[in-house]
Amino acid sequence: MIFEMDFIPHNLRREIDLLWMLTQKQITLQYKRTWLGIVWSLLNPLLLALIFYIAFTIVLRIKNEEFSLFLLSGLFPWTWFTNSISASTVSLISNKSLIKKFPFPKHFLIISGILSEGVHFLFSLPIIAFLAYYYGKMREFRKNRERPC
Repeated sequence: MIFEMDFIPHNLRREIDLLWMLTQKQITLQYKRTWLGIVWSLLNPLLLALIFYIAFTIVLRIKNEEFSLFLLSGLFPWTWFTNSISASTVSLISNKSLIKKFPFPKHFLIISGILSEGVHFLFSLPIIAFLAYYYGKMREFRKNRERPC
């Protein structure tokens, strides 16, 4: 069991544990034989962002100081979305024996794919936060939050 939650009904607790185990299994299997591991999930969108950065700033000569922040703040969520769709589809196909043998909520396989890719997205958030701090956007965000509506 993940947590001791006495206030949650037993069936819901079992489903949460199942979802946790499926997500953990998916993350573990994804990086089982790789030496880069979780770094590859960050390296892939960063290299794609480098290609876009070169294409837009050097080839097309778009002038924007914060283009890398703009690019990565859109590219990381998009990567999460597309990888979630791919992982969910693959998880349904690769777990067909599990689906046939055991009665459990089948949508948990899809949700575990989304959650496992969400873990990769969480690892990318510090990069976006660093770029936002570097370009001074964190200060602007704080000023806007302090201002009354």
